[in-house]
Amino acid sequence: MDTPMLKTSDPSISFVTQMLLTLALLIVTSAAGFVPLMIVKLAQNQGQDPRKRGWMSYLSCFSGGVFMASCFLGVLPHINKEYAKLNMDYDLKIAFPVPQLIVCCGFFLIYLLEEIIRMIFSDSSPEDRGAYEKACEQNPLDLEAVERKEMLRALIFAFAISFHSLLEGFALGVQDTSSGLFSLFISLLIHKSVEAFSVGIQFSKAGTSKIAVIVATVLTYAFMTPLGALIGALIQREDRNLGRDGVMFTFESLAAGTFIYVTFVEIVAYEKANHFNNFKQLSSIITGFLIITVLTYFFEEP
Repeated sequence: MDTPMLKTSDPSISFVTQMLLTLALLIVTSAAGFVPLMIVKLAQNQGQDPRKRGWMSYLSCFSGGVFMASCFLGVLPHINKEYAKLNMDYDLKIAFPVPQLIVCCGFFLIYLLEEIIRMIFSDSSPEDRGAYEKACEQNPLDLEAVERKEMLRALIFAFAISFHSLLEGFALGVQDTSSGLFSLFISLLIHKSVEAFSVGIQFSKAGTSKIAVIVATVLTYAFMTPLGALIGALIQREDRNLGRDGVMFTFESLAAGTFIYVTFVEIVAYEKANHFNNFKQLSSIITGFLIITVLTYFFEEP
């Protein structure tokens, strides 16, 4: 069966406008990502260690709520909508739950990736989550091992979120009307600011000793949305076909799986295992969830 070719609508907005908006996203995202690091560095210069205080754990839980809402209220509904659109546009008539299968594959993929990275780069055992406080009471070598483990978690976290940011940028790049472009831009500007702050929180928990690695990773994360927008703007000017739409649907579904893993394994389970107040942690998760819920309600396109 021949694959139908679907023409995209003529762009009513300029390529330059799209790139200027993505540049604004890059600047705001980078700034928001560095704020937690600056706060931690300032506290350390004053002889304090924020990681020994509960607010770092509560902010981390807040970021977990942000990503939980982003996944279940934003990414997954969009995936289901795109799958239905694929079936209708290309007359596929597939009854199998393909989106859910690919989402699970994304979960397993990031799980496998973490274990491979841990096996290669980590020389400390994976048990004793929340071991920072214990290491503080022991020798500095133990503390360095825990910080390396925290840095590894932060890097995996940033990788998973960067993957999804690339797809969010793609969605911005394929907009072909001014109303759709600016509506999505405002939504992403607010959402990415909160998200970037959450990414910064994860690196702050790893300490500030490897500042060059942290800066490079945060900037890489910040560049993902503009890069996706550039790719989307270029592809948007091409004819739609099953191959192109199928690849993007697959990537977004995989990204949803990485969101689920990061949210529940790397953030919620990790923070629940430490000694800080679990009810305050739950309140922080709910707060992050509610903020994205409100943003989704007011800014999500129908």
